[in-house]
Amino acid sequence: MFRTLAAVFVFIASAGNARAADYLCKSVDREWAWFGDHVAMSVTYLIVGTGGRSYEVGTGVFARGQPFGWKQRLSGQSRISGWGAGSLHIRQADDGEPFKVCVTLRDTSLITILHTEF
Repeated sequence: MFRTLAAVFVFIASAGNARAADYLCKSVDREWAWFGDHVAMSVTYLIVGTGGRSYEVGTGVFARGQPFGWKQRLSGQSRISGWGAGSLHIRQADDGEPFKVCVTLRDTSLITILHTEF
């Protein structure tokens, strides 16, 4: 079982690194928009929002209509991190029309799986 979990974690991390140059772009409004899930010791995302507009980023477990973890209001280009198992959600933080936000995975750190008999 531990080897299967280790293989899943390695696949997720390597798939993220293979797509590091690809951006996922979505139009965001006042509702939280899902951008992706992660299972790793840590992940770093690069987020680029439309110039002059602000957005709120949330990482962690998404429940009861919001992310429970790290949340911050940002604008322009930013790097944020997530830890463990969770997801990345973004929403508009200012007034006005919905606007485009793009995200790419920049770095991952794997969870270490012990290969020891207990």
